Parts: sequence; C-alpha cells; structure tokens
Amino acid sequence: MAGLKYIGKHKMILNIGLLSILPLIVTQLFNVSSPDYVSSVLKANSVVYGLADMGYGIGGLIAGLITGTLIIKFHDRSIIISQFIIKKAD
Repeated sequence: MAGLKYIGKHKMILNIGLLSILPLIVTQLFNVSSPDYVSSVLKANSVVYGLADMGYGIGGLIAGLITGTLIIKFHDRSIIISQFIIKKAD
C-alpha cells in the first residue's frame, strides 16, 4: 500500500513507468500479428516474415539513432514536441 500511495503522490514516476512499457507492448503486438499478416495477406513464406521482422528491427534502430542525435543537437524540447505533433497529424 505504501508503494501505491507513493506513486499516487508522484504522478511523474507513474507516467515514466507507463511510457517505458509502451515499446514492449508494441513489439509484442507486432510479433503476434506479423506471422498472420505475412501468411494471410501477403500469402508469403517464412523468408518474407524474417525480412519483415528484420526491417522492423532495423527501422527501430535507425529511429533510435536519429532521435538520439536530434536530442543531442537540439537542447530544448521543441524538437521532441514537434515530432509528436507531426506524427499526430499523419
């Protein structure tokens, strides 16, 4: 109970915790839905699934590197806020 009370008083910790779990949830959803998508929609085999999974991993790596570079280059938070706005506009 003391831990829940602490989190209740410090909402930032709860928000950071939820945000840290989000990539795990997205990855698990991708890993569950991707084989069926490749099989049913693309009518392809395991090689295509492997390529799709590899592309997903490479895209995540590149996105992380680009974001890290942008955060180092722009010390204010405007770049991060603008990325969220651009993504939401899509």
